[in-house]
Amino acid sequence: MQENDLADDLLEGADAIGVFMGWNRRRVFYTAERKLIPIFRLGNRLSARKSTLRRHIEDMEQVAKRDGLPVVGKLLHGLRSKEHAA
Repeated sequence: MQENDLADDLLEGADAIGVFMGWNRRRVFYTAERKLIPIFRLGNRLSARKSTLRRHIEDMEQVAKRDGLPVVGKLLHGLRSKEHAA
């Protein structure tokens, strides 16, 4: 991977991750705290790689299909049930 490829692949900050995922900042922090998606810190900033997030979502789709769940059901069900419990 070349340097500019990495720059194009890297998301820095909750806002950038949120835009990429279609989420608000709160959901980004929520999923990061619970380690539901592959996010890491560069210094104090949440960061993620677009390619890793895509691969993670594809893996979740395969698990959901295998388990007979709707494609987005596994992640969203986990988020909703934890949000209601709080």
